[in-house]
Amino acid sequence: MDRLFAYIGNDASLVRCAVCQSKEALSRHLAGQTTGWGMGYEQESQFLLRKRPQAPDLDLMAVASDLRSQAFAIHVPDPAHLPPRQTITPADMPPFRFRSWLFTHTGSLGAYAEHRDAMELPDFLTRNIRGGSASELLFHRFLVHLKNERVSLQHPVAPVRATTTALARTLAEARRWASSADQDAEALRVGVVLINGRNLILGSIGDTFRVYTVKGGSSCALCEGQPLFAGHRPRKVRHDHLRAVMVTSQRAPEGTADPGEAVTDGQIAAVGADWLLKRFTMDELLAPA
Repeated sequence: MDRLFAYIGNDASLVRCAVCQSKEALSRHLAGQTTGWGMGYEQESQFLLRKRPQAPDLDLMAVASDLRSQAFAIHVPDPAHLPPRQTITPADMPPFRFRSWLFTHTGSLGAYAEHRDAMELPDFLTRNIRGGSASELLFHRFLVHLKNERVSLQHPVAPVRATTTALARTLAEARRWASSADQDAEALRVGVVLINGRNLILGSIGDTFRVYTVKGGSSCALCEGQPLFAGHRPRKVRHDHLRAVMVTSQRAPEGTADPGEAVTDGQIAAVGADWLLKRFTMDELLAPA
């Protein structure tokens, strides 16, 4: 399966400190070799991309230590979703970006790309498409639905209800197109993560996310350092103001305790400025007003 990690926090200088607090749980989801990975991260209100198509592994703590960002997402593709004997190109690797939005996903989209002619993408979005992946097309269909909800694609702040509704419409459309093509259930297994620097949005069809919340208060093992000599006790360091939310795309192994909250099939969830996880169902969001 694809592996995914997403982060949003309130202090760009404390990314590694936040990740360290949930390092044990996160390592169970992200450990193992990779066939490459891609990352998008917010810097000075813009999203930048870093693609590593041939990277043999992913060291999350090393990546976090190198970042000063309030939001980022990392995607590790499943080799089963790559064409035989073909290496994925950076242009086709999630995450993808458009203005103040960052997108990535897990799962298989099946023959979604075959519906490109029916997508009715406006010219300014068509020009933003760099590759030929179904994932990138799904992102741009979300932008169409977001625009239809009368949300400005220029503005970095988007209403939670309108954003979650746009994502619900995007996933429902993908499911409808897959069903019309008589695809199997695997084609409907997809999880989406969207970040706009102010909000983190999750959506799932047949997939599961784990959500971890960090609130300052406990001492930071990274900042305390090691004892200088026998009997020395380093000064306790607390980041009381720190707030962060982290997301992974896989469940912990059977029988393993996991402190994360689950976002499951048919759910849309959002984290905003209050750092609370708000949940909706697709049926609720798609119901007539």
